[in-house]
Amino acid sequence: MKLKHLIICLLACLPLIAPAQLDTVIYMKLNKQPTSKEKAFYCITLLKKSNKKFVVTRFQKHYNANWSQTGYSKIKVLSDSVLKVKKYQQNKLQLKFKRNFSIVNDSIYYFKEIDKQDRLWREGYTKSKFPLHLVREMKTYYESGQLESIQKYKNNRCIASESWHEDGTRRFKNQYADLDSLPEFPGGQEALFKFIGENIRYPHEAKTKRIRGKVFLQFIITDKGKVSNVKVIKSAHPLLDKEAQRVVSLMPDWKPGKFMGEYVNMRYQVPINFRLSAFW
Repeated sequence: MKLKHLIICLLACLPLIAPAQLDTVIYMKLNKQPTSKEKAFYCITLLKKSNKKFVVTRFQKHYNANWSQTGYSKIKVLSDSVLKVKKYQQNKLQLKFKRNFSIVNDSIYYFKEIDKQDRLWREGYTKSKFPLHLVREMKTYYESGQLESIQKYKNNRCIASESWHEDGTRRFKNQYADLDSLPEFPGGQEALFKFIGENIRYPHEAKTKRIRGKVFLQFIITDKGKVSNVKVIKSAHPLLDKEAQRVVSLMPDWKPGKFMGEYVNMRYQVPINFRLSAFW
């Protein structure tokens, strides 16, 4: 099975600050399967605050082996079948909802996540109440009630997905699938930014007019490792956009990403920052 157009975003590298006295630490590969700390790409920690209060925190490892916190959830156990969940990102509350469970069989629960306005946010199947261990499928919804995505899961790994914009038009298929490996620039992430720095040429007109900014580019790394379909997704200025596109188009072949053991086409995003010194 070959998947197309998966979206990969670069994240800022921040240090990992792990809480003390953890009750559970789960290390996972990129494809969400269990692994050792040394080989992990993701980490989930569970901290017990009391008999009914817990904190689940998620981390991600970056190319330089640093970890960053991607978010955390505060969980309060209201009953055997109901949890109260508050989800945070960058220490800001993003969502509040109740997670209701019903038993499907000896090993699987069906769950629904509903906010204070009685709006359904997610529903699906899991082997554990927290952190979730997803199986079968999960559906997510917009605040309007419009279906946002349907994701198929096998042993906590998303193996296929469909998603829609709020107006009902389709997004890229398999946007949320869990990969075996990401595309890799020759020499890794550090070599990628070194290549950009060595090959960028600040447009003379942009210099004289003191034009600066950050250009965000999106492109496809094909299953053969070729860079294609380079486009600007966030512009800084036409002069800077054109130069950023030129540099990305010069890149050598990458090591393509893999999904389910096969090389696949993947979408990739990279920022290029144009900055002027104080002497210009």
